[in-house]
Amino acid sequence: MYHLPMAWDIRYSVCRYVPLTDGVGYKIFGVQMVYPHNVFCEGVFFEGREYIMKLEQGYSYHIKNEFFELINDKNLMSNKENSNYRPHYCALKDSKNQQLYWMIPISSKVDKYKNIIEKKIEKYGSCDTICLGYFAGDERAYLLQNAFPIKEEYIDHIHTVNNMPIRIHKQLEEKLESMLNKLISLKNKGINMFFTDIDIIRKKIEEI
Repeated sequence: MYHLPMAWDIRYSVCRYVPLTDGVGYKIFGVQMVYPHNVFCEGVFFEGREYIMKLEQGYSYHIKNEFFELINDKNLMSNKENSNYRPHYCALKDSKNQQLYWMIPISSKVDKYKNIIEKKIEKYGSCDTICLGYFAGDERAYLLQNAFPIKEEYIDHIHTVNNMPIRIHKQLEEKLESMLNKLISLKNKGINMFFTDIDIIRKKIEEI
């Protein structure tokens, strides 16, 4: 078992890199073993030791309200569902800026988005904005149309199921990467498929 403690007024010295797995050989996330000195750090507590958790591609995360307040874009999906549940987003690294990640909302409203996909395929021959795939054994809709870039400091915490971080399958990750890169390429050519203003979002977070 592990939890995410908030340790105040502690500075940490990195000792060595330690990979964590889910028990069946899949890597959960990379961490660094640390020892306390003095300053703020948020880490993962695992078997009595403090670790720093790094945001990694293929896992899903919850985002701080601070990000939504900064961007102030009505086209961003709400950071609350049913007044008390924050949605989670699949993280993909930006292909050009290693400090940026693209966050793709993961929706459980599969039937709704299946209908949208079918209508788009019927009308356009394909659907590049929504991808169906599995997350923790359940079918989900990955909403690339609602994707946006973000920096690591706006990540609140990793999403877990039964107290375990979940990584999407590699094939799904590669498919999402391909679809996202296509949408970015189209955007650069003047064809915008994103609901959010990704140029404004990128500018705001890169200025900080």
